[in-house]
Order: sequence, then structure tokens, then C-alpha cells
Amino acid sequence: MTKHPNIGALRDSFNRVYHGPDRLRREYELTMEAERLGVHIDTYRRLYELRGKKKSTLTLNLRNGGTLRGSGELAYGTYHPRRKSHWGERG
Repeated sequence: MTKHPNIGALRDSFNRVYHGPDRLRREYELTMEAERLGVHIDTYRRLYELRGKKKSTLTLNLRNGGTLRGSGELAYGTYHPRRKSHWGERG
């Protein structure tokens, strides 16, 4: 059975990886950290990419005057039925 690192060890490891514009250096350090922790490189890379992502909210002002707000996979909005222009229609 493979031993998996805890979240704290992963975060410490992510902080060791180069965060600058040199992609070769970053990839090399990702590989070294994955090996050091005994984690498959693809798994480590996916977790590394998730490390800084936060839930964000996006607000779109629609042509019909309504709004659409989304956070993650949830979206909600307002709809103005009196307006002629709706999603997918040109008006």
C-alpha cells in the first residue's frame, strides 16, 4: 500500500516549487517534488494547479438588461421578459 502525503506536506512542497516565468525550471521542480513525495507526476501537477484557485464570482451584464452571476458551477440571474433581445438572439 502506498503512503500518501498529508495536505500540509503537499502545501509545503508546492511552496518549494519555482513560481516564475521559466516553465522548464518549474516543470523540473514539479517532477523533483513529486518524486520526493512519492506521488505520480500527473497527480502532483493537477494538485499543484489547484493550489491557488479560489472560488470566484463572475458577473455578466446581458444585452437584455439582465445580469448573470456565477460562482463555480452555480449560476443565477435576472431575466427581463419585456425586452426583445434574449440569449442567442440578435436585437
